Amino acid sequence: MEWPFVARSAEIRQAIDAVENPPFNGVVFVGDAGVGKTVLARQVAAHLGARGRRTHFVLGTQTSRAVPLAAFAGIVQIPGALEPIRLLAAAHDALDGVDDLLLVVDDAHLLDPLSAIVIHQLAVRGAATLIVTMRSDAEVSDAITALWKDQYLRRVEVGAFSHADTGRLITEALGGPVAGTVVDQLHELSAGSPLLLRGLLDTAIDDGALTDDTGRWRLTHLPRLGADIEQLLEARVRGLPPNERDVLEIVAAAEVLDWNTLLSMCDVDAISEAERHAVIHVISDPHRVRVQVAHPVLADVVRKSCGVARLRQINTSLAQRFWSLAGDTGQGSAKDPRLVIELARLMMNSDTTPDVDLVVDAAESAMTMSSLTLAEQLARFAYDHDGGLRAAIALADALGWQGFNAEAEELLATFDPRDEVMLVRWGCLRATNLFFGLGQRVIAEEVLGTVRSRVTIPALRSYALAVEASIAYFAADLDTADAASAAVIADPDAMPMAVLWAAVPAAASANLRGRAEGVVAAASRGADAALHCASGPQQYAISLSEALSALNQGDIAGAQAIVDRQQALAHGAPHAEAIVAAMAGRVELAAGRPQSACDWLQRALSAMVSTLSGGWVPLVATWTVQAEVMRGDTGAAARALSMAEGAWGPAVEVFRPLLELARAHLRAATGDTVEAHHAIERAAEAARRSGNTTGELEALYTGLRFGMEPDLGRFKVLAEQLNTPIANLAARHAEAVAANDGDGLDSVAGEWESLGMVAHAADAFAAAASTYRRAGARLPGLQSSTRAHWLVSTFGLHTPATASGGVPLPLSDREREIATLVASGLSNPQVAEHLVVSVRTVEGHLYRVYKKLGITDREQLIRLMRKADPDAPSG
Repeated sequence: MEWPFVARSAEIRQAIDAVENPPFNGVVFVGDAGVGKTVLARQVAAHLGARGRRTHFVLGTQTSRAVPLAAFAGIVQIPGALEPIRLLAAAHDALDGVDDLLLVVDDAHLLDPLSAIVIHQLAVRGAATLIVTMRSDAEVSDAITALWKDQYLRRVEVGAFSHADTGRLITEALGGPVAGTVVDQLHELSAGSPLLLRGLLDTAIDDGALTDDTGRWRLTHLPRLGADIEQLLEARVRGLPPNERDVLEIVAAAEVLDWNTLLSMCDVDAISEAERHAVIHVISDPHRVRVQVAHPVLADVVRKSCGVARLRQINTSLAQRFWSLAGDTGQGSAKDPRLVIELARLMMNSDTTPDVDLVVDAAESAMTMSSLTLAEQLARFAYDHDGGLRAAIALADALGWQGFNAEAEELLATFDPRDEVMLVRWGCLRATNLFFGLGQRVIAEEVLGTVRSRVTIPALRSYALAVEASIAYFAADLDTADAASAAVIADPDAMPMAVLWAAVPAAASANLRGRAEGVVAAASRGADAALHCASGPQQYAISLSEALSALNQGDIAGAQAIVDRQQALAHGAPHAEAIVAAMAGRVELAAGRPQSACDWLQRALSAMVSTLSGGWVPLVATWTVQAEVMRGDTGAAARALSMAEGAWGPAVEVFRPLLELARAHLRAATGDTVEAHHAIERAAEAARRSGNTTGELEALYTGLRFGMEPDLGRFKVLAEQLNTPIANLAARHAEAVAANDGDGLDSVAGEWESLGMVAHAADAFAAAASTYRRAGARLPGLQSSTRAHWLVSTFGLHTPATASGGVPLPLSDREREIATLVASGLSNPQVAEHLVVSVRTVEGHLYRVYKKLGITDREQLIRLMRKADPDAPSG
C-alpha cells in the first residue's frame, strides 16, 4: 500500500520559517517514538532540496553510538585513530567546504558524542542548515540540547495525530470514504501514533478486517493487536514475502547498511518492494547510499524474531561482503578506524574466522578515541581468540581506565615479554596499574626496574623513566619526580610519549613548588610532544597545572583563559570534559563564586567516577568539600569528603594537604574548631615535608582565616620563596592580625578584592571589623563589617570568619532602604516622595539610624553605606 503524507502542515511551516528566517539555522523535531518525525524531516528536506541545497543524511544508531564519528561515516574521511580534537578537525575540513549544505540528522539521541559535537558546532557557526529529529523521552547530550536552548535551531514538538489527522490518513491510504466508526476505533487503538496506525491498517487489510462492500470502508472486526507494538510489528514482518523479509532481516542486523553491500546480497526487486512497503528507507546523498529499517522499534522486533543463529549467519555474510568490498587484504578499511571497528564487530558476532589483529586494531582505536567499554569488548574478544600479549595489553588498558585494576594486573602478570617494544608497553602499563590502581608502589617500581634492565634502546628506556617520574610525583616524592622528569625532558632521543608523560609531573611539581617558569617550560615541552603521539588525559593534566599556577599567582583571568581554551578542545572526550569541568570549578572556587564552583565540580565528579581512574576523584572531591562549605551545604560537603576518603590511597599522597584542608573546612563549618585547627596543622606539615611550598602557604593562610595564631616567621619565609601577590598578601594579612591593625586588614581586604578573590576579601574585612570593635572604633568597625556582609550576601559566601566578624548593619529593612536612598544622593523630600511617605517619617527613621550606628550626620551615613556597596551610585 502506498502511504500518503498527511497533516503536519503547521510543523512544516515552522520548519521552513526556521530555515529561511534568522536567528535559526534549522529545526529540531522532538516527539515520541512512532509519531512520524523521520517522515516529517524527509518532507522538509525534499522541499529544501528542490531549492538547490546539497543534502546529506546523518543517522544515529544504538549499535554505533560508542564509535566516534560513526554517524558521519561516508561523509567524513579520517586517516586513522585520532584524538577527539583531531577527529573534529577532520569533520570540519570535510563539511565546511560544502556550499548550501543541508544536514538531516535522524535520531540525534543515538549519536556518538563526537558526532553530536560536530552537529552543534555546525549550528553555532551557521555552516549548515540542520533538520534534526530526536526522541522526547531519551537522554540527550548537552551538545544536542544546546541546539534549541541556545536558539540555534527552532524546537518543534511533534505530537500524536489528532482524530481528524487519523481520519485523513485512513481516507487517503484507502482511497475512498471511511465509516466514522473506523476512524474512531483505529484512532483509539493507535493512540494517535502514525506508526501504530500504519501497522493496524496493514494488519486489518491482510486479515480482511477492512471491507468497502457498502461504499464506505468499514471494519468487520477489530484488527489484531497484541499486548504491545512488538507483537503488532511481528505480525507485519511475518506478512512480508520471504525475499522482502530477507532484505529486512539483513538491514536490521546491520542497522545501517551500505547500498552496494545490500545489493550484493539481495535482489534489487526485493529491495524495491521492501522500500515500497515502507519497512526500509533508502537514504541517498552525494557520497554514499545507505539503507536502514524504517523505524528502530521495527528493527528491534526483526532482530528478536531472527534468533541468534540467523543473526550470526547474516553477520557472517556481511563480514565477508564487507571484507571483499574493502579489498582482499582488508587494508582499504584500515584507513578509517570506524570501518575497522564495524568490521571487527561483525566478525565478533558471526561464524567467520576472525582476523584477531584487526580486532586488536579496532580495540586500540576505540581506546584512542575514548570509547572504553567498546575497547574492552573488542580487546576481550581478541584475547579470547588467541590474541596474545598485544590483545592482553589492550584489554588491561581498557580495564584499568574503568577501575578494574585487579583484573588488569591478574591478566598482565601472566606474561614475561622478550621483545623490547612489547616489554616496555607491558611493563609501563603494568606499573601504572599497580600503583595508580592498586596502590602498590614497591612492586610497580620493581616492574619498571625489570624493564630498564632488559631494554637496550635508550628511547624505550625513557618511557619507563617517565612513568617512574609520574609515580614518584603522586607518591609525594617531589625530588625524585623532578630528577626523573628532567632527565626525560632533556633527553633529545626520548620518545614523544615519554616526554609527554614526563611533562605531567614536571608541570605539577613546579606548580606545587611555586615555580611558574617551570610550569610554562614543562607545558611547552609537553605540547610539542603531543603533536607526535596520541595524548589522552596527559595534555589536560598539564593544562590543569597551568591553571593552578595562574591561580597561585593571583591571576584568575589567566586561569579562566586556560579553562576556556581547553573547553574548546575537550568536546566529545568524556574524560577530557570532566577534567576541564574540574578546572572551571577550581577557578570559580578561587574567585569566591561557590554556586558556580559547586555546579562545575559536582559535574566533574559525577563524570570522573565512571570515566577516570587514578587520583582525579579524590583531588576534585577535596575541592568540592571547600566549595560546598563555602556555599553553606555541609551535607554535600560531608558526602564529598566521604568520596575523597573512600578513594584515598598511596597513589594520591601528593594531595594529602588538600585532604586535610577539606577536613578542616568541614569541621570549622560544623563548629568543631579544635579539630579544624589540628587538620590545618597536619596539612601544613605534610606540605612542608614534601616540599610543597604553595600547599604549605595555603594551609597556613587557611588557619589564619580560621582564627589560628599566625606563624609570622614561616609566612615571611614562604613569601620570600614564592614572591607572588598571593604569598605577599597572605604575609601582610598575618602581620596585620598579629599587630591588631584594622587599617592594615582593610587594606589587605581591598587588595584581595582587586584580585577577584572575594572570599579572601570578605574574611579580611570581617577580621578588620573584629579588630576595630576590640579597639572601640565603632564606625570603622561598622564599615568593615558592612563591606564583609555585602560580599557575603552578593556572592552567597559562608565562611567561619564572616560568620563571626562580618556582622551586618543593625538596621531594619525600612531603615536600610532609607539609608541606601540617602547614600544615592536623594534629599529627605525626595526619599519621602519615592517611598510615598511623609518627610517627617523619613526624618524619624534617620534619627534612629544615626543612633544605632553611633553617627551624627548625613555625610557619615553616606560614607558608611558607600563602603558597604562600592557600586552604589554617588550623589
